[in-house]
Amino acid sequence: GGPGGPGHAPAGAIAPRPGFPACQPAREVRSMPLSPASPREPSNDSSAIAAPRRASSATSRSISPARRRERQDCCVRVVARFRPAVTEEDRPAFTVCPGGRAVETVDGSFHFDLDHVFAEDATQEAVYNYVGKPIVEDVLSGYNGTVFAYGQTGSGKTYAMFGPYAGTGPPEQQGIVPRATQEIFDHIAAGVDTEFTLHCSFLEVYREQMRDLLNPANQALRVKEMPQRGLLVDGLSREFVRCANEVLKVMRTGNRSRSVAATRQNQHSSR
Repeated sequence: GGPGGPGHAPAGAIAPRPGFPACQPAREVRSMPLSPASPREPSNDSSAIAAPRRASSATSRSISPARRRERQDCCVRVVARFRPAVTEEDRPAFTVCPGGRAVETVDGSFHFDLDHVFAEDATQEAVYNYVGKPIVEDVLSGYNGTVFAYGQTGSGKTYAMFGPYAGTGPPEQQGIVPRATQEIFDHIAAGVDTEFTLHCSFLEVYREQMRDLLNPANQALRVKEMPQRGLLVDGLSREFVRCANEVLKVMRTGNRSRSVAATRQNQHSSR
């Protein structure tokens, strides 16, 4: 069709990806950030490394005493997720123990207790609801939050965090990052009295070197500590975003700049 017809996004909008609405520039998301910052920060400035500290109370919602106790008692949770085996692999080396909170080697020589274990048939939604959703709720209540994916090459980190195609695949396959992004913007859209400023940075640490994936030519990165904001990466680029699709656009830009090491296990290894 013609402009504005089928196959075209509204003028000024970003074409939506599966599961995400179009980004409408008419609604401005601005004002106070989630963490303390200068009201006129430049777009290319220091970016905070998340730490378990309280952010500005001006943007915090009330938290029930039970929720606060739960958060204090459980600052870090460790979860394991098993992915389906590929044809080149041998039989599984680990088994999931009854109750889904421990794994052990097949020969019984090692046993590991965890907060939760997801078996091979776990859905992306189930993983997000357990891992990502509580952290998003804390962030919207004024706390910093981190999801850290750890594992060898080919273990499924990228799929768990982003899903296929950097979060642009079918809605049911979207990973933690696109789901968390959409939930944050849904929360903003439902709000009346509170306004937010949201920005994204994309940092790679590879072979003990930091790289700004939104500006690969930027070599002037260094870590420093600020009294009110914790650890910062000085000089890291920032992209201000207004909707989930703009976040996905930033993700695609950063993914194109990642260091990729082709291995027998995975030709698109994440870093």
